[in-house]
Amino acid sequence: MTASWYGPGYIDKTTASGERFDPNRLTVASKTLPLGSVVRVTNLQNGRSVKVEVNDRGPRVRSRSLDLSPAAAQRIGLSDRGVARVKVMAVSKPLSESDLLKLLAGGVYSARIATLVRERGINFKPTNRDLQSLHRAGADNKLERAVVTAHVDASQIAASP
Repeated sequence: MTASWYGPGYIDKTTASGERFDPNRLTVASKTLPLGSVVRVTNLQNGRSVKVEVNDRGPRVRSRSLDLSPAAAQRIGLSDRGVARVKVMAVSKPLSESDLLKLLAGGVYSARIATLVRERGINFKPTNRDLQSLHRAGADNKLERAVVTAHVDASQIAASP
C-alpha cells in the first residue's frame, strides 16, 4: 500500500466527515476505510508508525491508497520523501448506530456525532430540551444546526437498547 501526505491547500476546508481539516491532527484520507475508524499506519522503510483517524476521502492520485495529514506524515518520516510504502492495521471501528444513540441519549452532542447520524440516516430529531442542553453546553449556532439537520428524535433514543 502506498501513502502520501496532503494539507497546504486543504487547511480549514471541510473533510468528508464534516470536520475542518487540521494539519496538526493525526488524521488520514482513505478511499475505502470507514470514516471514524482508527488505524495504525507503519512506514515500511523505517518502521515508524502512527495511529490516525480516518476523516476524509482520498487520495486523488490513483496509485496511492492513503493521504496522511502533515502531522501524521511527520511522525512516520514521510514528510521529506512525500510517498512511502506502508502497512495499515485496524485499531478501532467507527461508532455503531447503537453507540451513537447512547451518546445522544446521554446528552453528548458534537458536530462529528451529528455528521455520523446524518450520514447513516438515523431517525433523530432533537427536542426543545435537547436544544436547550446544547445552549447550556455552550454550543454555537453551527453545532445546533448540525444536530437539527441530523433529524434525530430523542424520544426514540430512550427506548433503544
